Formats: sequence, C-alpha cells, structure tokens
Amino acid sequence: MLLLTLLMLSWRDMNWLVVVACVSTVFLGIILRRYQRDLAQRQLAEKSWHGSEARFHSMADAAPVLLWMSGRDKLCTYVNKGWLEFTGKALEQELGNGWMENVHPEDLSECLHVYHTAFAARREFSMEYRLKRHDGVYRWILNSGVPRMLPEGNFAGYAGSCLDITEHRQFEDSLRLSEERYRTLVEHMADGVYRSTPAGKYVEVNPALVKMLGYDSKEELLQVDINTQIYFSPEERKNALLAARQPAGDGVVAVRHRRKDGQEIWLEDHGRFITDEAGNVIYHEGILRDLTTRLSVEEALRQSEERYRTLIEHLTDGVYRSTPDGKFIEVNAAMVKMLGYASKEELMAVDIKKDLYFEEQERDIIVNQLQRAGGDEIDVFRLRHKNGSEVWVEDHGRLVYDTAGRVIYHEGILRDISLRKRTEAALRESEERYRSVIGALAEGVILYDADGSIIACNASAEQILGLTAEQLRKLPTSDSFWRAIHEDGSPFPNETYPATISRRTGQSCANVIMGINKPSGELTWISINSQPLLRPGEPKPYAVVASFYDITERRWAEEALRESEERYRLLAENSLDLIELLDLDGNVMYASPSHYYVIGYTPNELVHQNLFSVVHPEEVPRVLATINSLLAANTRKTIELRLLKKNGEWIQMEALLTGIPGPANAIHRILFSARDITVRKQAEEHIKASLKEKEVLLKEIHHRVKNNLQIISSLLNLQSGYIQDKFAGEIFKESRNRVKSMALIHEKLYLSKDLARIDFAEYVRHLTTHILRSYGAHARAVRLSIDIEKILLDIDTAIPCGLIVNELVTNSLKYAFPPGVEGEIQIKLHQESNGQLALIVHDNGAGLPPNFDFNKTDSLGLQLVSTLTDQLEGTIQLDRIGGTTFTILLPQHNAFAVHGEPDGTQNRGAELPF
Repeated sequence: MLLLTLLMLSWRDMNWLVVVACVSTVFLGIILRRYQRDLAQRQLAEKSWHGSEARFHSMADAAPVLLWMSGRDKLCTYVNKGWLEFTGKALEQELGNGWMENVHPEDLSECLHVYHTAFAARREFSMEYRLKRHDGVYRWILNSGVPRMLPEGNFAGYAGSCLDITEHRQFEDSLRLSEERYRTLVEHMADGVYRSTPAGKYVEVNPALVKMLGYDSKEELLQVDINTQIYFSPEERKNALLAARQPAGDGVVAVRHRRKDGQEIWLEDHGRFITDEAGNVIYHEGILRDLTTRLSVEEALRQSEERYRTLIEHLTDGVYRSTPDGKFIEVNAAMVKMLGYASKEELMAVDIKKDLYFEEQERDIIVNQLQRAGGDEIDVFRLRHKNGSEVWVEDHGRLVYDTAGRVIYHEGILRDISLRKRTEAALRESEERYRSVIGALAEGVILYDADGSIIACNASAEQILGLTAEQLRKLPTSDSFWRAIHEDGSPFPNETYPATISRRTGQSCANVIMGINKPSGELTWISINSQPLLRPGEPKPYAVVASFYDITERRWAEEALRESEERYRLLAENSLDLIELLDLDGNVMYASPSHYYVIGYTPNELVHQNLFSVVHPEEVPRVLATINSLLAANTRKTIELRLLKKNGEWIQMEALLTGIPGPANAIHRILFSARDITVRKQAEEHIKASLKEKEVLLKEIHHRVKNNLQIISSLLNLQSGYIQDKFAGEIFKESRNRVKSMALIHEKLYLSKDLARIDFAEYVRHLTTHILRSYGAHARAVRLSIDIEKILLDIDTAIPCGLIVNELVTNSLKYAFPPGVEGEIQIKLHQESNGQLALIVHDNGAGLPPNFDFNKTDSLGLQLVSTLTDQLEGTIQLDRIGGTTFTILLPQHNAFAVHGEPDGTQNRGAELPF
C-alpha cells in the first residue's frame, strides 16, 4: 500500500515533482528491500515470495509514472510497463544501456554526468531531460533516483521514477508569455492604473498615477489614506464608488482628486469592482485619466499592476482503494486532508456514493468509463468536501479484477485541482482584464509581431485610423498607405516610423508627432509611443506595442491660439488706447506702445510698476472698489479716472476693466484698457453749460407766456364785471377758464424740472379746482373723483387734453346738475392694453337728450372738444347709460410716458378752498 501511495503522488507542480519523485524512489527502495528479504527467506516461503513478486510487478505496472532499476554496474535491470508503453520498445531493448537511445542527443551528456556523479557518491539525484516517445516526439521528463541497499547494508544499485512534465513546462511558458505581454502593455500606458481596497488603501499603482498625483514614489503613494488624502472627504469617495457601481458594477465617472501639493485635479475613472465568490467587494480597480491634461500626456504608461497569481507550489495527492459498492478500503492522510475529514477512520466510514458525490450516479458513470477504457483512465470530476463545498479532482484511476474477471477494487490517485481550476479562472480573468483595459483606453493601441505585421489593435485604434482591425492586419509591413508627414510637412518615411525603429533597434520611442492621411482623405495628427517587447537574453524584440492618440484638435487649437495671439498683439500694439495686463495687486505685466504717445511713458518704464503710481490719489479708493467689485462679480467694469502724464499733467481717461479667468475659472489677471476723454469731457461741460442756458431761456419763455395768458384771463375777468347780460357773462367766464387752462400748463412747465413733459394728474387736480371755484356755490353739491395714472404729457398734447377736460367738466356743471342737486363727476386717464391713452369724463347727472348728436351741435364747447380730438388724431365715444360719459381715445406715440400707480384722488366741491 505504501508503494501505491507513492505511485499515485502528484506530478503537476514543478517544485513538488522532485519531492514526489524522490519520495517515490525512497519508498520503492523500501519495497525492494522488503522484496530482497523475501528472497532471503525464499527457502522458507517460496510461495509467499512468488506472491510478493507478483504484487510488486502488478503495482509497479499500475503506477502512472515510469519506473526503472539499475544494478551496481550502472546498467538498467528493470523498467515497468509504463516505461515500455511510453517508448514503444521491448524490455530487452531498454535494459543495459539501451535506454540511452531514447534520450535527446543534446541532453545525453548532461544526463550521464548527473547519473554517474550520483552513482559514484551513492546519493539521490533528480534531473530533467527529453525522452523520445513511441511516436517519435520528445517529451520532457523529471527523472529521480535513490540508492538501493541490501539488508546487510551493501549497495545494490539504483531505483527511480520518471514523470512526464512537458505540459507543465508548456503551461508555464504560455503563462509567462501572457503575463509578460499584459505587464508590458500596462507599463507603458499614459493613464494611471490602480487597485484599492474598500477601506481606502492602494494595493497597486503605476508610475503614471504616482506622477499624476504628485508623489515621489510608488511606495509613498501606497501609504496614503485614499478617503482623506486623495479624496477631499470620505463621503466624496463613497459617492464616486456608488456612481461607478451603476448599473452593473463597471462604470466611468468623473472624480476629483487631491494632489500631494493640495491642488485639485479632475480625473476620469474607468473602474470596476472585484468580488469574491460570495459577492463581497474585495478590490476596486481601474484606469484614471487626467481630464485637464488629456491631450498633453507625453509619457508612456509604466508598469503599475504586478501580477499576483502564482502556480501552486504545494499540492498533495490523495491515494485510495475502494470496493464496487462504495466503501473505502484504504486511504492516505492527504486524501483525508483533501476532503476535510478528521481521520482515516472517519473517511473510511462514509458512503462514497452518497457522501462524496453530489449525485450517486456520478460514481457509476466514472466506473463505467474505466471499464470501457479497459485500463487506466484519467478523469476530472468534483467531490463533496465534508463542509459541503466542491473539491475538483483529477483521478488517475483503474479497476482491479479477480481471476474470474470481476471488479474487486477501484483504486487510484486523486489530485486536488481546485486550485488549478481557480488559477485557470484567474487566468481567464487576467486575459479579460487585459482586453477590457486595452479596450477601454481612449488611446489607440497596436501590437506588431517581429516582422512588423499587425497582430491586434483596440477599438480606439480603428476609430483614430479609420480602418477596421481586419483591414489593418492586411496592410503590408512596408506600406506607404498613410502618406505620413512630419510637422513641417516633409514626408515621413516608413523606415522611420516609431514602431519600425523599436522593432529594428530594440529601443522605445516617445511622443513622436506624425500626420497621416486616413482613407477618407482627412489629415489626422497623432502622437505615438512605441515599446519593444523583449524576452530575457534576447536583444531582438519578439513584438512591438505602439500607443497613440489623436492630437488633431489640439493642433488646431494651438494654431488658432497662435493666430489669435498674433491678431491681439497687433491690435494692442497699434491701438491708440492704453492697454495693460495687471495682476490682482495692480502690478503692470504688459503695457502697449500707445502709452508713450498718450502719457509719455515707454512700456518698459511701466512694466513691473503699479498702476496706482499713475492714478490720481483722490481716485485710488474708487479704483480699488471697482477692482474688488470686478473680482466678486466676474464681469466688466467701466470707470473714469485721471492718470499722471510723465510731464506732470493729469489726463482724464475712461477705463474698461475686464477679468481674465484662470484655473478653476477664477479671475487671476485684469485687462485694463483706457481712452483719453479729455476733449470729450470738455465738450460735455460745454454742452451742459449750453443746455443750462437754454433751460433758463425756456423757463423764462414759459413764465412770460403764463404771465401773458394770466393777464388775458384777468382782463376777461374784469370785463365780465361790466357785462349785465348773463349769457354774455357766461361766455366771458368760459373764455377765461379756457385761457386759465392754458396758462396753468405753462406755469407747471415753468416750475417743473422737466421742461418737455408735464405731470397730467397734478395738472388736472389744479385745473378742476379752478373750475369748481369759478362756479361757486353751484358746484358745492357736486363731488369730484379723479383717477389718473402717473402720466407725463408733452405741451402739444397736454394743452388740448386740458381744454377738453375744461369743456366737459364745465358742461357737466352747467347742464347735468340743477342748482342744489348733488352729483358726481369722474375724471379718469389711463393707458389701454393696446397702448392707447384713454381720457374719460363721466357724470351721473340728467344726461343728454336721446336725439342729441354732439358732432352736429351748435355748442362751442363740444365743437372745441371734437376739433381738439381730431387734432390729436383721436376718437370720441359717447355713453348715455347712468348719466353722460365721454371717452376720448388717443393713439400711442412718444408724446406721453406712463409711470407709477394710479393717483386715486377724490375731491368734493364743497370742501375745496376758495
């Protein structure tokens, strides 16, 4: 059983292969010594000896390894069935030195040296070499041997075993190549790459991220607390992670980070979460791109993420023998440990079908496969751990038959490959991560082989170059398809492409600017980095990685900026206005040449001086207040100030101050432009003096007109005292009132600050007061209601409107209310929604006769109302309901302006002073 345990040990892991082989050989030596003791006693137990010999050969032939033995003369004396099946030769061909014919010629010398050296020292050995299989293919094997000693202590030769490790070596080479490709690509990315824990610690970062965040080394950045040192608050990081998890765990979010110097930096985070089998987040990893310097990234990405998966170094195989009905007969300690049981006895008590398989028929399927195979079989299946979890195993098993051909045992070696399963899943995850990282890059990435042919590219490369991946792979290596040019427009030969140089010299190229003509004919500018991929010890790269990004818009922007700067420089240098660029303290950073012609200073005399050194002392506080207001409101400010000329004179200037935004859109410079307004100010003063003279003259005119009209009114009033005829007296009174209404207009204009317009509401109050006074006791029973908006009328509109109000109110007092009868007169003036001006005079008196037509009346007053309305291009509406209402509508024009609220004044005739 010890031999069975030996023969079924693992040979997957490279480090343990040696251990397994050596242990196998040791135990093989033990069995051989037992066998020799059996031979010494063969006279006593010949039959037992033959049984032991048969068991040895049976177990050796069943072993999944190649077994051999040699004598003291170094010649091979025995190989097992596995050896012969491997080489395809007969036993006689392998004995002696015949086995050496199968060794690869390049490995034979070293193989014999190790063998002879160990033989001479009588010590164990282990070596790797290539052995020819029966199909002519050389396979890598691990050969381990131990000395055989006779019971009396004499040396009897060597015993050993050989394990086929070809697939293991191929797996290691493939894994190493994949890891190297991933590592090289990530090393030269221009973006920051990170992996962090949920608690806020970086596990891995790349040099690009270290530089992006302003730290001195990767080790320094790994020590920071992300929540408080990288984010401005733990809550910000929490919100960023929540945003990244929507909707399915991967996301692109814009985040702000804090650099080591405290500066804020905005980054685009292409991140995702890594979870364990229970769905718990164990890592957050992703790519960070600097949004503020996206088009200026010039360095290739260096390696940031170290691969952490390694092949499992310690793997123990389980050995078992079981009955057809599902009971263990024998198990080893590794088997017990593998399945999580406390002891061999506990494991041997289980029902294999029910307790170790998830479905009972699974074991029957495996046994049937062994029977159909007719010999040894390697199966991969899952077993149930004692705690209920899955244990994936690789079973090197076989069926043992009795002489009647019945199955009596199922025995084999179980290798726990759960770790390998997880490793394979991790490898798939690594490849998927590699593809997702490259696919998520905004940069184009192309992988060239050693001949310059394109192997692969990402979607960004297709988009930037305007070709699909298939079309790119079909381009010849020396193709001039792109018609590439340098920045100066000269041709860019194919042999000087960065990828070509890296492939030829093994050196990297960085920040190479190239213009290419895409298939659409569009000229696109790109910045290229190339990196050779080298195997250890090989000077020539086996592949080249080229990364590039589109800088067309940046070049356009730079060109436009240069043109704009040139235009503004020409404007500034040829402008007659003073143009200065100031810092926030008022220091002059630039001064235009016009300073010399305007204030006598050259630009060099003003640069690094303070603006306030030439500002009049009385105006410094006002200028400072203007600058502070500009900084607070982020707008432009205009101010008048006096500047000191070099000859000591003061010059009057009008200045425009404009804030120039900097980082974070905060103002960090002030553009000061000033124009000489001395002549304009003198002209304004002259105009003001002239206007003052005209205002005085106009007031005097209004005063004289008012006085003349007042004299006429007084003459009419004096003359009416000599008239005995009542009708003639009324005519004189009405004429006097009409003259008074016009005189009142000029009086208001004379007293007003505005010589062009008059406040009509105030005018109507004074006018109606005069009318009511002129009618004495007759008007005391009449209540006057005035509802007029604050409306300003020019003199040409105010005089006709005043005469209209005078005539209509006079008519109401004369005809609507008999003596002693109370009543009400309403005067309203407001602006309609259509812009017209509505003047309404209403009384609730006796009203007009039904057949009355004011357009054909002989009344001078109503004729005057009609004439004045026509003069103002207005219309008259008459309403006889509830008394008499005259509505005069005047069209909208510039003769009036509305402001304020309705006056709402109400006067009762009996309360007016006389």
